[in-house]
Amino acid sequence: MDKSRPNQAQKILFEPRITSTEKLTQIFGKIQKEKITRGLKACHRLIQKKNNGQKIKGILLIPFDYTPIDEIIHLPVLCEKNELAYCFIKKKQLNKLTGYKSTCVFIKKKKEYLDEYKEFIAANQMSK
Repeated sequence: MDKSRPNQAQKILFEPRITSTEKLTQIFGKIQKEKITRGLKACHRLIQKKNNGQKIKGILLIPFDYTPIDEIIHLPVLCEKNELAYCFIKKKQLNKLTGYKSTCVFIKKKKEYLDEYKEFIAANQMSK
């Protein structure tokens, strides 16, 4: 038995949460294109930014099939550190939802689509 390879239990434990796009489509229906932050640098800056000592609230959408993976591998750790919700989505679905080809997308928590936002968080078992 090869000890360097993970067993089935370890694979399940570390398998990423892949999101369905039904609730995301509802949220994106109410969001104007200017309300989302897209791109690796912009999202990274926004996650670390604080407004009057308050952390930014929202969801970070990360494509799990993006290459090279080295560019985005730090984002889940950064989100956990800043107590921010994140989820993985297919790259094609992300591009289709936003209308742009982008590395990652950040959706800020706003009153205009708060119900859909809460439903999405609950549907994907996110605690943030």
